[in-house]
Amino acid sequence: MAKTKRIKHVSDLPTWFQLEKYNIAKNLDANGWYEQVCIRAHCLEYVSSEEGSARQEIAKHPEFKEALAGIREKPIYNMRVDGRLPLLFYFENIARGLKTKSPHFLPSIHTLCLLEFDFLRRDIDPKRLDYVAKWVNQFPDNDEDIFIPLYKYEPWIQEPIHNSLREDLTEQPAFSGTDPVIIDFNFPDKTLIENFKKYISVRRTELKMEHLSKPIRKCNFSEWIRYGALPYLDLKIWELETKTKIPLRVIADAIFPRGEGGEETVRKTTIPLTNVFFTKELIGQLISEAALDLAEQNSD
Repeated sequence: MAKTKRIKHVSDLPTWFQLEKYNIAKNLDANGWYEQVCIRAHCLEYVSSEEGSARQEIAKHPEFKEALAGIREKPIYNMRVDGRLPLLFYFENIARGLKTKSPHFLPSIHTLCLLEFDFLRRDIDPKRLDYVAKWVNQFPDNDEDIFIPLYKYEPWIQEPIHNSLREDLTEQPAFSGTDPVIIDFNFPDKTLIENFKKYISVRRTELKMEHLSKPIRKCNFSEWIRYGALPYLDLKIWELETKTKIPLRVIADAIFPRGEGGEETVRKTTIPLTNVFFTKELIGQLISEAALDLAEQNSD
């Protein structure tokens, strides 16, 4: 077994790590932070995966290495300016709406894309999918055809789609917390708006998500900068990728300007802070804040 390399001094860190590269983080809005957090969440997911797993194979792929190199060259990555990373990150479609202001990509309400449709389809009971297709196809194309229906009507084919999940589904469905809906634009705006208000009220209660109807709490971006969240995560990704050990003392010297933080700050503040970065709650909060910023811009 190869001996783990141990970093003894900041000068032993890779040359791509330069703290001044992170200074422009002070200009990031909620969408910018959303991008930075999601990029690192994906990188950590791959480099920390078990040997022999599919994710570990992705971590060894040249495109993943190229993506890491791009992030390290420019750690405050902006997809609109710098281009899409070589490795596809799933969150990109959501972020695109915040940049283009296109209604097809708005994070809270957008047109179902093919990728989302496939995630949804996989969680539906395949027997029901097969049945509903056969039920629909049994009807004639015109009134002159004589056809005796072979499949009886089952009421669940017109019930909400989340009522037809696979019975063997052990995890939350891919569209948990979201609903595929039909919007009929033949109705006037007033009717659509009132119906939508009623719909979200009922569904939030059913999903036990009423708390999200309250005003969101703003993320403290200045605190994230102060405690070196992004440079810490980038060193952690490199540590896992290269199977190198970086003592907290060296991490502190690397991520804080001289005299502004130490080993205890990393242990007690930076690490706990970044541990919640990739939770569903934090990601949702960032998306919500970014969407609110966009709504305010559009109202100007």
